[in-house]
Amino acid sequence: AVVSTQSTGVALVSLEFRDISFDLQAFGCLIPSYENPAVLGIIFDSAIFPESDTTEYKSFRLSLMIGGQWFEKYLGDAQSCDQDLIRTMALDTVKQYLGITAEPSQCHVDILEKCIPHYTVGHRNRVKHLFRLIREENLRLSLIGASYSGAGVPDCIANAIDHTEPLHTIMNERYHGYNPDVEEEVIKPETDFQMQFRKLKENRY
Repeated sequence: AVVSTQSTGVALVSLEFRDISFDLQAFGCLIPSYENPAVLGIIFDSAIFPESDTTEYKSFRLSLMIGGQWFEKYLGDAQSCDQDLIRTMALDTVKQYLGITAEPSQCHVDILEKCIPHYTVGHRNRVKHLFRLIREENLRLSLIGASYSGAGVPDCIANAIDHTEPLHTIMNERYHGYNPDVEEEVIKPETDFQMQFRKLKENRY
């Protein structure tokens, strides 16, 4: 199940434009695949993380995600792709969708290999089988992250909580003398934060 999980890469282009005013308060935007399949979307970093902007001058920061399912088709191999081409694609996209024609004061390209897992047909059954083997063999192993039971950040957090709760009980019993069958809890096993994500997970399907 682990080997059969397919993943694709993304080129992340971080741009900063100096002395540009951009007042649109939004997280970002997705680019329709029928318009530009190579570019997945744009994140308006200055709008969602304004505290990270420099105080030395007025600036606007944004990030573009390029590739995904179409990474190899448009960018080639992740190990040898042309970063100048990626930079040009990013600037062309910013010009087309945001009307920004200036040269960026800073530009950084990161190649994130195999960072987006693809859940192909049968994925859930393969993961269930794998988890069942871990339980039956009593392996001291936990599999968490985007490749198994949800690709989103909330899914990853909820899955991590599920896997660490048994450890929490063991640690309570070992180091605080807490036995959940006969005693009142010493350390609260579920915070409000954990409860919210548990409810989120229960309502996902």
